[in-house]
Amino acid sequence: MMTACDNEMPQNKLLGEIPEMSRQRYENREKLLNEQATTTERPERERINQELIDLDKNYTERFQEYMKSGSLNSNLPFEVSGEFPYTVNDVSFQSEKSILKLIFNLTTNETIKKTFSARVSLYFVGLDSKGEPIVFSIMPAASYILKEELPAASALELTGTWDADVLMTLQDFAKVQIITQDRYNELARERNKSVRSY
Repeated sequence: MMTACDNEMPQNKLLGEIPEMSRQRYENREKLLNEQATTTERPERERINQELIDLDKNYTERFQEYMKSGSLNSNLPFEVSGEFPYTVNDVSFQSEKSILKLIFNLTTNETIKKTFSARVSLYFVGLDSKGEPIVFSIMPAASYILKEELPAASALELTGTWDADVLMTLQDFAKVQIITQDRYNELARERNKSVRSY
């Protein structure tokens, strides 16, 4: 029965079954949490708590199995929106437990001087098939903190993550967009409005 359901699971052209798998996990968690909130019986609360633990464990196992199936290409299409002191060469991903770890390979365009708070930062968002930002997917990648001057043409690798709560919003994901911090802040405000109105 599970195999039949899996075969019918909606697919994203880049992330395959991952967004739908994540959405199903979210819906099942919400049902259990709502059930837990309405019961005062300790044995019942403990049963629900165990179901939540099992749900997350099963999701992680299914996620890992799917990632090992080799059905996904790990390179993602991307575009750059803004001026940066680096060139983005490629964007790929790999799994880590139940998250996608996005890997941004960069080459610096100029020498970056060492100052008190010098760092190379990157912000990104998923775009849908119409080129619109999926606001719940905005993230900063881990910054590279300069320990010394960084010459032009230096290779850097920055990483960001999308967890299950983000992945479920990527049903129509089409590409990654690298954005400025100002654009990130703008989209973060938009996302926060959506959360408050939900």
